[in-house]
Order: sequence, then C-alpha cells, then structure tokens
Amino acid sequence: MKNDLFLSLGSNIEPKIDNLTNAINLLNKEFQLKRLSYVYQTEPQDDIDQAYFYNICAFYQTEIEDPFLILQKTQQIEKELGRVKDISRPKGPRLVDIDIILFGNIEISTEILSIPHKSMKKRNFVLIPLLEILNNHPIYIKEYDLRRFIKENDAQIVKKISELKIERHFTN
Repeated sequence: MKNDLFLSLGSNIEPKIDNLTNAINLLNKEFQLKRLSYVYQTEPQDDIDQAYFYNICAFYQTEIEDPFLILQKTQQIEKELGRVKDISRPKGPRLVDIDIILFGNIEISTEILSIPHKSMKKRNFVLIPLLEILNNHPIYIKEYDLRRFIKENDAQIVKKISELKIERHFTN
C-alpha cells in the first residue's frame, strides 16, 4: 500500500536553490515524487538574526509504513548534504532542513517526531506551499483548515519566487 508523505524543506545558506534541488534529488531516490510546490522566500521565524529562507513542500508516496524510518532517511539526507546541527542555535541558519509534515493518517507525538508537524498551523512557509501541492486532496483538505490557519498568520511574509529546475518524474 502506498502512503502519502508531505515534506517541508528549507534552506537559508547559499546556494539555497542548489541545496533544495540536491535535497529533492536525494529524496526522489527514496520516495516517489507526486507533486512539488514553487519555491517561496520567507522571513526567519523565532531566531530572526539570519538570512531569509527558501522553502518548498513536496508530496511523495512510499511503501514505507514506519514514520521513524522516514525520519531516519530525511535526517541522513540532511547530513549527506552537509547539515551540521548547532545545539546553541536550534532555529539558526540551515544548509537544508527537511520536516515531515503529514504522513498518511498517522498521528504521533514523541520527543523526536510529531505528525502532523507540531508547528505546521503557525507557519505560513509550510501552509502556503502545502496548500499548493494538496490540490484539493480530499482527505487532507477536509481534515486541515489550511486557509484559516494562513489567515491567522497573515503577518508572516511568504513570497513565491520560482520553480525548482529538477528532472520531473511525476507519476499518477
């Protein structure tokens, strides 16, 4: 059975577009890409003394059923691309950050993993590209009132800037 997987990716260390492209290319080796959002430029949240982020959301399908295995794969990709987590600035600059936003109908809350992502409703840099790729997906549109959450966060500036230039191997 194929499971729907929605990821949010961000980078605010140059070359940001290349970092996102490289992450998507590696994710495409692990999961089946269905839809990819535009790239959005966003202000940093929480730790504001840093460069703007480029963010995207990706919709994948996978045979994997274990969300912790998905987390392990995404963290391995971050590491492979050169991300080093700075414990003194957990919300600081990032070469690439990959978050699991939604995974099938799984709901989980542990110290290392929360699905749906615990901050999703407060972050337009996740909500706007997520809404774009959901494309009226019947299950998720019904369950999450994304447009309402976006309005509640209207002070956050999220600007669509471009598409990623990747080889598109989308399947139906």
